[in-house]
Amino acid sequence: MDNSNEAKLSCGDFVGEWADRWFQLGDLLFDVLRTDRSPSENQIPFSASDAATYELLREWLTSHEERFRDLWQWFYKEKLTALEPDSDYLREYWQNPFAMFYRSSTLPELLTAFNIQTSSDGWAPDENKCWDVAMVVLQLAPIVASFFKWADEEVAALLL
Repeated sequence: MDNSNEAKLSCGDFVGEWADRWFQLGDLLFDVLRTDRSPSENQIPFSASDAATYELLREWLTSHEERFRDLWQWFYKEKLTALEPDSDYLREYWQNPFAMFYRSSTLPELLTAFNIQTSSDGWAPDENKCWDVAMVVLQLAPIVASFFKWADEEVAALLL
């Protein structure tokens, strides 16, 4: 296999792996941010396993951020400059709207960064803020799908 084929495969494979990790993080956040639990279930918002999963996903996303950012900037300039994001958060962080979700070292730090916790006594999430964060994650989903398709098709074609 020549270098262009390796680059083609690795670009599509990389974005596929990146997208998979992003969706895993989104699923984890949806589970943690649920506000439909009974008060007795809200004592601890996530398990030790959830916290460990967040840290593993964060580690992978952070360690691959440079390569991601290079591809994202290319995609952003080619496909997204005319798009107007719906949320204030997306408008502010449009050049890498995913970073805020894995910047915090731990899951509790992430919840604090989003100002979700309203009380120091047990888990009392601000339902509106949970909803806002969940909506941003949902708005990013089709963009990630477009990013994957772009990397798999258009970038691969350029590398031939």
